[in-house]
Amino acid sequence: MRSKDKGATWTRKTTKTVDSTRVIRLFPQAYEAVSRACAVLPPHSPLVTLSPNKITDRFSCLCELNTNRRIKFHWLRHFCVSAMIGQNVPKEYVYNYVGHNSSKMVDEVYFHIMASVKTETEDKMEAYFASILR
Repeated sequence: MRSKDKGATWTRKTTKTVDSTRVIRLFPQAYEAVSRACAVLPPHSPLVTLSPNKITDRFSCLCELNTNRRIKFHWLRHFCVSAMIGQNVPKEYVYNYVGHNSSKMVDEVYFHIMASVKTETEDKMEAYFASILR
């Protein structure tokens, strides 16, 4: 991870805690995208030469050009967690995956009710009550 020090110089830094350092599987779609990007670069050249702020700005601009919505790069984290919850991934795995110590942060920040999950739950409840109230 990189961050700017007080002198505005980019430096490498560690995570806040040892538990925050983790290995996350790179999904095939992401691996293919990175491989395509690397294929056009000279050997041993960095894949990304932009600062984190530039990456964020360019991502937002690309999203706005393609969707007419300004999407923040960090929102990808929220989307990923919401998608995990929508796929019924156990909460214990979700909070571990994003590097939190407990499910409290997931409950307070990330536990968005996705429309499809809400509708699916309502459909299940409707079917349940229909079956017992015949």
